[in-house]
Amino acid sequence: IARDGRVIWFHCDARMMRSEDGRPSFIHGVAFDITDLKRTEEQLQEERNVASAILDTVGALVVVLDHEGRVIRFNRACERTTGYSQEEVEGKCIWDLFLPAEDVFRYRVMFEQLRADQIPNDYETYWVTRDGSQRLIAWSTTVLPGSNDAPAYIIASGTDITERKRLEKAVLDISARE
Repeated sequence: IARDGRVIWFHCDARMMRSEDGRPSFIHGVAFDITDLKRTEEQLQEERNVASAILDTVGALVVVLDHEGRVIRFNRACERTTGYSQEEVEGKCIWDLFLPAEDVFRYRVMFEQLRADQIPNDYETYWVTRDGSQRLIAWSTTVLPGSNDAPAYIIASGTDITERKRLEKAVLDISARE
């Protein structure tokens, strides 16, 4: 703590220096002021906390995938919709978790096109929940670029439109009968 009350951070490295006979002679040390680094780390952590809180409070499903399609982040809306927790899905490929077997190949092709930014960023897919039911999700995606033109992350936000589609079909059926 400095005289004016500021906290100053140091990274210290010390080594015991010995005389020719091996007895300790003195300690040689170097200290580096890392206060700016610590402040930056604190600011980044604060920003992460805010972003995490936003992801968990928003009503939309939000999934963050790495460039291989593995789940990096899975918000609370996804947990409520699917019945799976973040811990259960983290690091697993999205198509191994939620897609109906008959849709996996089509989705993987679409994922490769998405990675290459060759398809529209809005699409619909079915997700299979823990209890085996299927939910129709309308997705909007964003590709965050990484190095060597490969995406670093793919962020998808979705809305469960299962009930809306069911109601639309019911209205059409009623209209057809009328």
